[in-house]
Amino acid sequence: MVKNRIAHLRKARGLTQQALAKLAGTSQQQVQRIEAGVQGAQLELALKISAALGAELPDVFPSLDPKPKKGLRDSRYFIDSAKLREAGLDPDPKSWTVKFFAFDGRVFEYVVPSDEKDRLEKIFSRTGEGIVVFSARTHWVAINQNRIAATQFLFDLGVSFEDEKEEKLELRLHLISAEQPIVFGIEPDTLLLEEDDDGSASQMQNLFSQLETGFVNEMVDFYDEDRERVYLMPTQMLVVEVPVVCCEPALWNAEVEESLEGQRGSAQSRDDRK
Repeated sequence: MVKNRIAHLRKARGLTQQALAKLAGTSQQQVQRIEAGVQGAQLELALKISAALGAELPDVFPSLDPKPKKGLRDSRYFIDSAKLREAGLDPDPKSWTVKFFAFDGRVFEYVVPSDEKDRLEKIFSRTGEGIVVFSARTHWVAINQNRIAATQFLFDLGVSFEDEKEEKLELRLHLISAEQPIVFGIEPDTLLLEEDDDGSASQMQNLFSQLETGFVNEMVDFYDEDRERVYLMPTQMLVVEVPVVCCEPALWNAEVEESLEGQRGSAQSRDDRK
């Protein structure tokens, strides 16, 4: 997880995530993911967030060199790509989208960070088989490489700032033999997999870990929102999609905290009016 000081600086200025997103010209969900440290920010967006917070880039992303040299695109920073990634920034000025074309004509499209784009391009540029797991901007995804006929990598220059719809807490299972996905309500993970003794609070991470191991002929399982068990045969799946908020405990816990703060703020406003 990448740490930054966005939440601290935002609260010090009395800004909500929604207000900061508006000032930076992006979506609240994107601010949530970057603030929680589960997703890197493209450099252009990081500069906009820093400006909205009235801070310099190294003040917001403290692992950056506080005395950078001139030369980068905004004429203030010159930091190599590895250092930017380490600080939680994506140095690529392009926004990448990957499209998967299944044998049956279905198309799956995801916005991905540049490092995931590079990894996926290496995988899908050669013949392979098995389940490929990756992190998109809004979802964790597992895809059956055996059933993909073509893969396309598209880019747009600059940062995409479009609004995002609120994702439901559900797992969408696309089968090879069915056009419509099967949908299961799920509970978000609240602990990291390595910190969860019995696995009950990190089951989505565990599910993707099972799928990534490559034992495609073995059943994998998870519990739905009603604690009813679901078994899945990887060889029969085409795609599994789970919102990133369900897989990243830091993001879910931050979202819960933000909601509680909003409720406390509303309660305080009511008390002040009495």
